[in-house]
Amino acid sequence: MPKPGRAQTGAVLAGWFATVAHTVALLWPSWGSGHLLYRDFVTVPDPVWSARILGADGAAPRAVPLDLVTTLFGQFIPTGLQQQVMLSATLVLAGGGVTMLLRRFGWPATATAATLAIWSPYAGERLLLGQPPTLLAWSMLPWLVLATRSGGPRWAWLLRVALAAAPAALTPFGGVIALVTVLATALLQRRWAAAQLPGPLSPSPVARSRGDLLAVGLLALTWCLPWVLAGLLGTSGRGERDGASAFAVRVDGLWGLLEVLSGGGIWASAATLDSRSSLGPRVASVLVVGVAGVGLAAWWRHRPTPVDPPAGLGLAVVVGPPVLVSLLATEPFLGWLTAAQDLPGVALLRDTHRLLALSAMALAVLGGVGAATIVRVVARRVSALPGAVVSVGVVAFVAALGPSAVPDVLVRLHAAYRPVDFPAGWQRAVDAVGDGRVLDLPWQAFRQQAWVGPEPFLDPLPLAVPGSVTASRDLVVRRDGTELHVGPAEPPDSTEWAAGQFTAESLRDSDIDAVFEWLTTPGTVPQTHPGLTLVYSDDTFRVWRVPR
Repeated sequence: MPKPGRAQTGAVLAGWFATVAHTVALLWPSWGSGHLLYRDFVTVPDPVWSARILGADGAAPRAVPLDLVTTLFGQFIPTGLQQQVMLSATLVLAGGGVTMLLRRFGWPATATAATLAIWSPYAGERLLLGQPPTLLAWSMLPWLVLATRSGGPRWAWLLRVALAAAPAALTPFGGVIALVTVLATALLQRRWAAAQLPGPLSPSPVARSRGDLLAVGLLALTWCLPWVLAGLLGTSGRGERDGASAFAVRVDGLWGLLEVLSGGGIWASAATLDSRSSLGPRVASVLVVGVAGVGLAAWWRHRPTPVDPPAGLGLAVVVGPPVLVSLLATEPFLGWLTAAQDLPGVALLRDTHRLLALSAMALAVLGGVGAATIVRVVARRVSALPGAVVSVGVVAFVAALGPSAVPDVLVRLHAAYRPVDFPAGWQRAVDAVGDGRVLDLPWQAFRQQAWVGPEPFLDPLPLAVPGSVTASRDLVVRRDGTELHVGPAEPPDSTEWAAGQFTAESLRDSDIDAVFEWLTTPGTVPQTHPGLTLVYSDDTFRVWRVPR
């Protein structure tokens, strides 16, 4: 099956060319001076050191150690540039990873797989949700496999694994998916090497000792420690009961199953690709799954012995996660997952769409193998045409299925990710807050500002002030006409704060030192501020001091 020798160079070049070209097409508007403020993906010009970036402020450690890394690198790399690099890396690393993984299969495999990965519904929907850091775990899957199956002395092997895991481990879910991928790959490689069988995509698996497996297991646990320790020290880590229902994938009938199988079905209506409900994208998705099936069949046909597991493993990886998340979206499994939210750490699994990372990446990889297989079959049966013509034709058709399955993702991403400049008064307002405890109003988790655009964005104030921020953490998700509230219990005074009602005495009783107000954003800000001292005001922000 795979092509040995010099053809690998051409395969690598073709895959990387496709990767860069498609990334530029999808993300070029996100490059430039400024910061990206889109849904969960926010930053500030000058992040400060605080308990929040260490996960020690009592909140669930969802951005640990991401905020710490951003603040650390922010000392010499602008945070806006960090965002843009991270956003682009989600697609570049995905396309480049499948390219290096499939380089032995020739350029039809690498170019096709890179295209299918970058135009995956999974990638598009996670980006439209504003979660490039979480998507990095998906992007690094092929690199984790490559690093884990590599040879060399133990120290060099562990270093390669650690470098591959670092981008994924910026978020708790990414750290877990990296841990599972590395351990599973290492164990399977050891099994195949002991049986003298070729592993998936590798002609000669490296046999690692038990000591190596123990060392990589300890390493994997190490990169999860930041959020584990933060969870143990700062919060119970328990998920809210409504979270399982709010974040379950959407599985509506037969087409819903296809949507999940191809990497879609995200819970958030704002991140849903509407074009996926029309006939053309559905047909394209069916064909992508069919081409991946061709790749899986090719692996099965060329297995050296009937007990060789790669084909069965590939089927399990492609089908297993979609089946699992579909079950978790229906009763009684949804009820069980809901009850389990009381257990620390289980909240990591409540956004079940994230679990499709493995199957979505496997679909792109198998799609590349399928394209290479189709090229060989067509070339044998249509001998009148030059091989290059056949290869280009097949790759052009199969690769075009990726964009055809998500035709609106380009326009949506162009509108979502555009750099903006913070208003001139932002830093003056932040400086006026001081280092005490600040009440952030209006009492909503997200903001919406004309200078940013129509899309809401997570309030970035906690990243900018050294003191603690009292703000709403309640996320409202609308599913099937029902409002589901996902967030910790609100403070006792939150009802009055949401209505814009308080006094200096009540704020002192709540240990509030300052009030920061976003103007011209949805929500209610107080009309009167009895007993408070105005310390900063412009058309966008107001800051009030609470006298002591």
